[in-house]
Amino acid sequence: MSGDVALGNGFGLHGEADVGGFGVGADIDWQVQGTLQYRYSDTVTLEAGYRYLAVDYNNDGFVYDVAMQGPIIGARFRF
Repeated sequence: MSGDVALGNGFGLHGEADVGGFGVGADIDWQVQGTLQYRYSDTVTLEAGYRYLAVDYNNDGFVYDVAMQGPIIGARFRF
């Protein structure tokens, strides 16, 4: 699930969240993230925000149960 809100003057907010796994790959994994975006031009968008990602995976004694979080920055180029 994701959504955008235009703030005007090239600025906007973007948020997304998802959940998966359910025993198919991981037992469960999920993430949420939110960014402030600035549309620099028709082809370039800059963004900065925060992301939280959690993964719980267990297979034949291998356990990967982590939660990672922190700031994110990015640029989107459209051609």
